[in-house]
Amino acid sequence: MISYVILKSKRIFAKICSIFVLTNSCSNAILLLQTNVRRTYILFYENGGLQMRAYNTRISAKANESLNRREAIVSTQKRMIFVVVILCISLLILGSSTYVAFAKSDNQREPVKQYISIQIQSGETLWSIASEYVKDTNVSKEEYIAEVTSVNNLKDSQIHSGQYIIIPEYVFYEQ
Repeated sequence: MISYVILKSKRIFAKICSIFVLTNSCSNAILLLQTNVRRTYILFYENGGLQMRAYNTRISAKANESLNRREAIVSTQKRMIFVVVILCISLLILGSSTYVAFAKSDNQREPVKQYISIQIQSGETLWSIASEYVKDTNVSKEEYIAEVTSVNNLKDSQIHSGQYIIIPEYVFYEQ
């Protein structure tokens, strides 16, 4: 941007050169305008016109060594950042999958089946007993009744008041 402004106006060029470079636009001295590692651009005033030429297009051995060292450092830094990002992502995935595997809500816990003996009261049926004892389980009422008839050697689903039967009870224990 500075080179564009300088080339546009001789008067601004003369003022900038006289302030910073301590010369004037009438001298034929070579003025160094911009330098980068690969090329040095020079401005000079010749035959009433401002000229700009590239000078020293080769990279010195010291500059080349410095460039190679910087490229190696940047490459190493990029690799380290990549490794750290991959490590963080894998730890995040591992942590979340472990949390999901071990976190169980009350509804997901498996109940423990125990057998108890109860006395049949008047008006109770196997269906009413099944409704009472299979709450919050994955067992259907039909399966429960089939198990009760099997355990008690009942030929049909007829039960009488005062009769004792063995039934499964599902208990959730706190961990």
